[in-house]
Amino acid sequence: MTLKTSLREILNYMREQQLAFPDYLTAEERNQVGEPDNWSAKDEIIHINVWANEHLDRLELLLSGGTPPDSIFGEIEDERNRAIFDEHKDAGWNQALARVRETYNRLDDYLKDHSEELLLEIPAGEERPVWRMIAGSHILHPMIHLWGYLQRHGYNDLLIAIFGENFVARLLELQDDAGWQGTTYYNLACILALSGRKKEAVTALAKALQLEPQLVEWSQKDSDLDILRDDPDFQALFKG
Repeated sequence: MTLKTSLREILNYMREQQLAFPDYLTAEERNQVGEPDNWSAKDEIIHINVWANEHLDRLELLLSGGTPPDSIFGEIEDERNRAIFDEHKDAGWNQALARVRETYNRLDDYLKDHSEELLLEIPAGEERPVWRMIAGSHILHPMIHLWGYLQRHGYNDLLIAIFGENFVARLLELQDDAGWQGTTYYNLACILALSGRKKEAVTALAKALQLEPQLVEWSQKDSDLDILRDDPDFQALFKG
């Protein structure tokens, strides 16, 4: 299977999970009115797709030879997130799900129109190839938002079903680069830890740190892994 085919399949999976998301929730969760510091499920979906579209705009500008604005981060990122919330806080689920379809249909058309070779290119001024930029904005960023919502609301079994081992196996198939593989195992470790599966989380984390040692420092302060701090097997990962 080609990189493009695998990427399109995972992107389609992310689209379907977002479209199905309201069906996973209680009526109270579906109807929740969000606040700037306490987003509803609907707010999470809208944020994901506004952000993804803005990043695709940036990528298209990069590949056409333009100069996009600097990536949003830090306090500027917080300001943009608040602006997205304020702009769309009165939108309903129909509008949110329409935005999901629009975002992922646009990206799928983009992938159909471009070659496999383009996906492997690293745009000028960037550190990641095109496919990694797409994965970041349309797979990993949505995944983190959705898993955060599921974990906060006690949907641990659903979290594993959607983003656990089967999903991770599909991500690992995209590339055998140690950095990508290590980051993917690290995300799995976080999901397992948040779901209370400590032993499996430590096993996944051990693979992640072996493949991508740059994650060692972050793993020692990442709150997603707090449940593991007192585990001797976790502590053994950092000895020496």
